[in-house]
Amino acid sequence: MDNNVLNDFYELDRMDLLTRVFGRVCVPESILWNETPDDIRTALRQIDYETVSLYTEEGYGLMYQLLTEWTGLSEYDAELIAIAGQDMIVCTSNEKGSSMHVKVMASNIREL
Repeated sequence: MDNNVLNDFYELDRMDLLTRVFGRVCVPESILWNETPDDIRTALRQIDYETVSLYTEEGYGLMYQLLTEWTGLSEYDAELIAIAGQDMIVCTSNEKGSSMHVKVMASNIREL
């Protein structure tokens, strides 16, 4: 899950909805520690979530591919999409254009 989604639910004071909307809430470690403010990390303690990270050659390869072919993606966005591809989980973001990147890359995941 992208930091922007966390921010939106936090601003609504409805972090509890994350686990109601999504069956599994995963936040990349890098986003959690480098992009997420302390108050949101504290609020995340209210819900059942897990931290995730890249750990496979395929995941790192997908991140490299994203960073070289989709130059508009930040490193964090590329990592988020690569983790989703690596673990075959749905990636959520509210950034304009991100859903297009996820859909395009999802069609290529089977090729890894």
